[in-house]
Amino acid sequence: MSHRRISSRKQGKNDAVEKYKKALSRQKQKLLSTRNTPNSKMKRDVAGNNVSHKIRRTLVFHNALMSEMKATFAGARRVKQKRTLCQVITSQVLRKYRVLRMVQNVGCDPRILTRNIKAEAQRESGKKTRKWNAVSWDLVTKVHSFYTCGL
Repeated sequence: MSHRRISSRKQGKNDAVEKYKKALSRQKQKLLSTRNTPNSKMKRDVAGNNVSHKIRRTLVFHNALMSEMKATFAGARRVKQKRTLCQVITSQVLRKYRVLRMVQNVGCDPRILTRNIKAEAQRESGKKTRKWNAVSWDLVTKVHSFYTCGL
């Protein structure tokens, strides 16, 4: 075989490989971009079930709201901004319907929300919060006296 034939076959194989790589890349991009929209998530959730239009719209609203909250929370640079976003979420309702853990999908820590519930309940009842030390006062004084007596 001549050198031209060999190089043209190699070039043809390389072109085919590049063509399939580009096609695979386009398919992956299409798959990633279409699966994460609120409508596609809703269609995936209700696939094979006969669901009313009102429920479909509610699911779309839920998915859109969650994706918006995720984007906003991811865009928050400072801890203070994230705390503010967490405070917007009313955790009493989430706790009542036992969906408080779903807040983790947004990026907010549910432990912070439960602390906010307790603090808010205490503020409403008029009680002051009392901080407890991890070590009793007697033990603190004994250790302090031990170290000061030796000097």
